[in-house]
Amino acid sequence: YLAHLGPRHSIDLACVGTTEDAAHPDLQRWCRQVVASPRPRRAAVRAAQLFGLLTGRPLRISAHTSGRMRAAVAQLLKSGAYDAVVVHLCEAVQFLPPSIDVPGIFDIEDPPSEGASRTVAALSRGARLATWCDVPLLRRYERKCAARFDRLVFVNTHDAATFARRYGCAERVVTIAHAVDASEPPPGYQERVPGRLIATGNMAHPPNIAALDYLCGEVFPRIRAAAPTATLRIVGAHATERVRLWGAQPGITVVGEVDDIRKELKEACVALCGVAPLVGIQTKVLEAMACGTPVVTTPGGNGGIDAVDGRELHVAANADLFAAKAVALLRGDGWKQLSSAGRDLVLNRFAPAHASAELERLIEDAIRAAGSRRR
Repeated sequence: YLAHLGPRHSIDLACVGTTEDAAHPDLQRWCRQVVASPRPRRAAVRAAQLFGLLTGRPLRISAHTSGRMRAAVAQLLKSGAYDAVVVHLCEAVQFLPPSIDVPGIFDIEDPPSEGASRTVAALSRGARLATWCDVPLLRRYERKCAARFDRLVFVNTHDAATFARRYGCAERVVTIAHAVDASEPPPGYQERVPGRLIATGNMAHPPNIAALDYLCGEVFPRIRAAAPTATLRIVGAHATERVRLWGAQPGITVVGEVDDIRKELKEACVALCGVAPLVGIQTKVLEAMACGTPVVTTPGGNGGIDAVDGRELHVAANADLFAAKAVALLRGDGWKQLSSAGRDLVLNRFAPAHASAELERLIEDAIRAAGSRRR
């Protein structure tokens, strides 16, 4: 968004990060000013969560409490004449003053209460209990958020409809899908590493860990039985011990964090996404398709993308079918067609310029509506 909106608008950005983050050349180029507040220390997080429990604030929200960020946002709003305020994710709403005099756009992406309830099965017993306790608090928090913003933005129509129905705000709900860059031409099948599969994502996120357990424990053994030279690379930051253990299995390499995920994706013949819950949009699927890497995924992994099964990616509801689809692609069967159609889907529906234009129109619409109300 910033890269496309920055040249046409004056943007002040308040974010969590370090002074080095704020000094990033791209941010300095796109924004008029960048104010970064450090992440709270673990002890402060625990204290904020304990206090939050006593006051009915969700654990997920309390974990990001920051007095410095709240003060920074208040100072910006006090000193700047803004036409609109855009807030990204539920965790950031707490940093706004109780009332603001300009239109507010809440880029919620997907409702945290829905994400929590749909992914709870992937959690440990203790985390599962805490999450079930947090869901009603999250819904109360979401209701308050729904009431205070002029526009509410989601990344898929399913989550948008659920939120609108639950909180009675359909007239302010809008869907703008995630965007990924697909501008670089991808390599063809013959230029890929033969037999290489890839799975990507934040490897500390419980649904991603559960997805890897499924891929490594059930799908990949079936793939190796049919294609003994197949290999699987697990790429992504924050790999837990549970994830790293899969690296001891034949053919599996846990790479961890890399500087540029696109290089890994362009070397692989097939990308696998085993995420089960339908929550938001699986950006990892879009990133693979943008690199021309055919994807085999679950029905949940296709949620919000709504690609045509068999034309733009493969959807598999069980391990046998999942493995069979992956093996066929490793052998080149339908590879070129799926690679091309998947990338075309990203270019046509998930391009950054398209998403930025949608957000820009949404902001302008909210400003006009606010002006009409004042008159």
